[in-house]
Amino acid sequence: MIALNYINKSSAAIAAMKDYENMKLIIENTSKEVKDAYDDMFSLCSAKIDGMPKMHNPKAGEIKVVGSLDKINVMQERYHQAVEYMAWFEPVWCALSDEERIILREFYMQNSQRSGATTRLSHNRILALRYIGGLSWNQVAASVDEGLTGKQVRKLHNYYLSDLC
Repeated sequence: MIALNYINKSSAAIAAMKDYENMKLIIENTSKEVKDAYDDMFSLCSAKIDGMPKMHNPKAGEIKVVGSLDKINVMQERYHQAVEYMAWFEPVWCALSDEERIILREFYMQNSQRSGATTRLSHNRILALRYIGGLSWNQVAASVDEGLTGKQVRKLHNYYLSDLC
C-alpha cells in the first residue's frame, strides 16, 4: 500500500507532494519504456570491432532476454506503485482550494529546489532574527536550522542586503 510510505514521518506530507511530478512522469512514460524494452529484447546486436579475440557465449541470447524481462518487471511494478499513489493523492489534492494548491506548489513541489517565495521567506527570517530578535549570528544560524554556521549566515545576510540595494 502506497500510503505506508508516507505514514509516521515528520516530512511525510512534503515527501508525498514532491513525489507527485515523478509519479505523473512514470505513468506517462512507462508504456513507451516497456515497448522499447520488448523491442530491444529481440533485436540483433552486431559484434563490436575492437581488435580483441572474441569468445562465443551460447547463452548470450538467454541472458539478454532474462535481463530485459527483469527490467520490464521493475518498470511495471514502478508503474503500479505510481497508479496507486495517484489514486491516493489526487482526491485529496483536488479537495484543496486553489489558494492552498498554489501555496503548496510554490513551497513544496518545486523538485527539491528552493522557490523564490521560500528564499524570500528565509531572507526575511534571517533579517528578523538578527535585527528584531537581537540574536547573535550563531543564534540566528541555530534558529534557521539549515546546517549553516554563524559566519555563513552573516555572509548570506550581507548578500541579501547587497541584493536589495
